[in-house]
Amino acid sequence: PMRALSLSRAAWLGWGVAFFRGGLKRRGVPALGVFFLANLFGTFLIAFLVALGAVAPPLSINLGWAVMGGVTAVVAMYALYQGLAEGNMAIVAPISATGVLLPVIWGIARGEALSPLQIGGMAAAVVGALFAAYENGGASHDREAGHVRRQLSRSPIAKGAGWAAASAFAVGFYLIFMERASQADPYWAAFIMRCAYGSALYALVAATATVMAIGRPHYPAIICIGVVDALAGFAYALATTKGLLSIVAVVGAVYPVVTVLLAAMVLGERPQRLQWFGVVLAVVGICLISA
Repeated sequence: PMRALSLSRAAWLGWGVAFFRGGLKRRGVPALGVFFLANLFGTFLIAFLVALGAVAPPLSINLGWAVMGGVTAVVAMYALYQGLAEGNMAIVAPISATGVLLPVIWGIARGEALSPLQIGGMAAAVVGALFAAYENGGASHDREAGHVRRQLSRSPIAKGAGWAAASAFAVGFYLIFMERASQADPYWAAFIMRCAYGSALYALVAATATVMAIGRPHYPAIICIGVVDALAGFAYALATTKGLLSIVAVVGAVYPVVTVLLAAMVLGERPQRLQWFGVVLAVVGICLISA
């Protein structure tokens, strides 16, 4: 249905902006600090939406999946932002999005039928991710804050690719868990996920003895990240109640398009030609899966 696709598009637009801002802000402050504060603002927003709905939480075991969604979201975000901080945004983001293959496979296992185009898209997404992660040992260019710097790569694997792969697996499970939870109630599923996400972050902060001191000048960007990310997750939760998981998840996973475009326009990032081909191939593959 068109409503499900519209909500999915809102999700990928929001995630694309949030991931770009998060990766950029991560380069200046501790990652866990960004996550923790951003989630606080996001949780307050979702709590407000739940209050507006004035609906009591349903007595459904499916809401338990939202807790798992919160835990996997921590893993996904931490790995993704580490990758964005270490590597090229135009490379890391598309690799992380290939985790959408997991909900597609889950959907097939539940009886959802795929067309030849969607099967071809799955292959294109995987191959594209491999190309995007490869560096031929040449120099890569990066411009940030008006400065151009030249970096020589000794490894055939692009910087941040390992973090992006870890994020991809976590993203895939997050999409599945939230679809299951949203069948009970998307509002409460989003709220419970945010609470579980915050609890897992707090435990991680305590375990790593992370210093949470973040200057006030960073707050506007962090608030933006939290609000946009929360709205994107909420849009995805609603979309899963209106359409097939294998379609909704893939459309929502097109967020690298936004991240790549912002990285090129704002940071002037210039991946190698083979990597650009991989980025395009991965994005085309994701689009084919939703055809």
